[in-house]
Amino acid sequence: METEKDFPRKSGYNAQLKSLADRFYKPLFFFFAKRLPAEADADDYVQEVFLRLSARENVSKLDRPEGYIFQTAANLLRDRARRVMRSSANKHEHFVEDAHGHEEISPERVLMGKQDVDAFAEALAALPARTRTVFLLRRLEKMRYGEIARRLGISVSAVEKHMAKAVKRLEDCLDGTV
Repeated sequence: METEKDFPRKSGYNAQLKSLADRFYKPLFFFFAKRLPAEADADDYVQEVFLRLSARENVSKLDRPEGYIFQTAANLLRDRARRVMRSSANKHEHFVEDAHGHEEISPERVLMGKQDVDAFAEALAALPARTRTVFLLRRLEKMRYGEIARRLGISVSAVEKHMAKAVKRLEDCLDGTV
């Protein structure tokens, strides 16, 4: 696996491109690591950005290289997402009532669902404020534990404990043990 030091030294990179690679490798790596499901793929994406950049005739004529590089990175993410969407479009399974079954939603079932939602809302409201905030930032805002810790000024360990506490209390509430 290539390291940060190996990447800019590949043959064919001119001095301007090497300078940009030295300057933007880490920011690009973190840009991709935050947006990709597997951080290991970030290195490949960074290399793809510089491959696209090397296709330009004159890298030194870029007025705002950081804007160009990060726009290229964003375009790369969009291109890959489109490719995945196109390839998975053929995998769609159409709904066939006989094959997938059909269940009538009775008024009784609707009432039970509403009661579950009400019980969950009550349990959520009964959580301590910090625990509730941690739970909502994680589950609704999809923030990582480190981001939550920085935002609230607490340790990652404290965030983990608040999450465990929230999940336990909410599960107990839905199971009817509270």
